[in-house]
Amino acid sequence: LNILRENKDKISEIEKMDYEIYEMEIMIKLGMYTEVLDKLEGAWKGVQELEIFKILKYLEGECLWMLNRKREANDCFRKVVDIDPSYKLAKWRLIENSL
Repeated sequence: LNILRENKDKISEIEKMDYEIYEMEIMIKLGMYTEVLDKLEGAWKGVQELEIFKILKYLEGECLWMLNRKREANDCFRKVVDIDPSYKLAKWRLIENSL
């Protein structure tokens, strides 16, 4: 994560959102759920691509899920599935929470 952050200035504007998503995925793996939710607040600005929205909403759901905020997480996963019914990770989370 530190290596990514040290090289952030070398990333082109086109790749910036990809970098942000990758950084948040690593932060989730490190258990930094609250920090990712904080980071997501700023990430929503300027999102125009449905694909990016979908990914960010899934990451939000993952963080909420891990913070035991399952109802909010399910809302996120449902939005993702509404946008893209083939988004398997979100579908699996919904199924997992219904058990």
